[in-house]
Amino acid sequence: MPLLLNSNFIDGEYKKSFSGECSTKSPFYDYTIELPNSSIVDVKLALSYASQARKIAYTLSFEQRAAIVMKAAASYQVTDEECEHLVKMTGMPRKHVHTRMSFGKHILESLPQMIRSRYGHAFGTITRQILKNGHYAGYETHRSVDGVIAAFVPPNDPAELPFLLGHVVMYGGTIIVKPSISEPYMALKIAELLTKAGYPAGGLQVLQWNTADATRAQVSQELVRASSHRIIMGGHHTAEQLLKVHDNDGNITEEHYSSGRNCIFSSGNSKAIMAPGCDIEAVADMLVAGAYEWTRDCVSTKSVFVVGEEQKNKLIAALQRRLTSFCVGDPLDENTDIGFVEDVQKISGIIKGLVDFKYAQMHAGDYNARPFLLETTNVHSPLLQQELPYTLTIFPVDSVSSAVAAINEASLLLEDKMTMAVSFFSPTHIDSLDKSVMNMLLTLRCHLLMYNKPSIALNVFLRHQDTILTEFLTRPMSVNVE
Repeated sequence: MPLLLNSNFIDGEYKKSFSGECSTKSPFYDYTIELPNSSIVDVKLALSYASQARKIAYTLSFEQRAAIVMKAAASYQVTDEECEHLVKMTGMPRKHVHTRMSFGKHILESLPQMIRSRYGHAFGTITRQILKNGHYAGYETHRSVDGVIAAFVPPNDPAELPFLLGHVVMYGGTIIVKPSISEPYMALKIAELLTKAGYPAGGLQVLQWNTADATRAQVSQELVRASSHRIIMGGHHTAEQLLKVHDNDGNITEEHYSSGRNCIFSSGNSKAIMAPGCDIEAVADMLVAGAYEWTRDCVSTKSVFVVGEEQKNKLIAALQRRLTSFCVGDPLDENTDIGFVEDVQKISGIIKGLVDFKYAQMHAGDYNARPFLLETTNVHSPLLQQELPYTLTIFPVDSVSSAVAAINEASLLLEDKMTMAVSFFSPTHIDSLDKSVMNMLLTLRCHLLMYNKPSIALNVFLRHQDTILTEFLTRPMSVNVE
């Protein structure tokens, strides 16, 4: 599809706003895109179509929804023009942009089977039989929620929209997406794909406006007020801005935490633990994949807790070899490994301050160049709390239990008091791992535990990875047959 960025996607069609336009410029290239600067009129129009689509989407069977998602997946392609656009807006290398966009196709292909295996399928619905004493005692079924869902999506990962909108279709919901003006294209692409594949027009809609424009503050408020469910992927700071209305004196005049259901995503700062006896080269490869290939994601590895001084030194040497061979340059070049970042001076200032005051040691990079490899022994260091791009921090520990304790302490300082993902690297197969070690790992304050996998290597078939969305986008019902 062409890059129809100067449009909203309403009722299955691209529509311009009558309220004017806004523009956003790439922070990395001489590249500017024009976007609609939508008004309350556009929101009300989209809400009207969403209400009509809701009546149709609700009646679709599980088989019909699955067929729509699979048809969209079959039509999903990644073009050079799309890649170039995302490279220019994100500063990420072309080859990694292509990989993350392609992962969206895999998500759509996997969703129907994934939901069948997790939640069951009977009576044309998402339904699981429940056993009691070896006999079926009843069923648990999931139905789509009432009302309209509003989603506010950041620009950090092109795979987020297939994940979000694919689930909405599988659960028969209706949604209006407000993407970041820093990268609105993926929302348009996926909404159009699923609508063309057969989802009701108006079921998946995309509205754009400039959130920095004070005259558009009421547009966000109107969408929040009119929606029964809100998905906010920008963290608690973004949620505060959206769900609380202030007057000119800073007083709260309206809040929406209690006026509907809110699903807020903000965890990040993923970590790793390297147990004694690991294959140094294999772990170095996995850390490079987790930390540097897609450095913008909330599951990108930001720190690794290494057990043992000798193992730490060997890992640093292995990482230094890899980082030295990386091609740092224009992200549009197919050979580039390390792309651009915003706020380079701010990041350099943070790192320089930590190094100057002996709170960190630098093993790779310099104050004006990426990628960075640092070391700290301070569990309260900003390196363990901030999502610094192209930065991996080594944290030496004397045991796995010390690593777990340090991660849990550092996690308590995060916004959600949880780390998104922890990779555990071990020479032992998980089936042979000492029970006490596994019990210790299960106390980690994290959402995802990756065993000998990079933190970014998500497995969409693991039930926990969509539990929040499933519980949020559906209403449960139990059917007692005893």
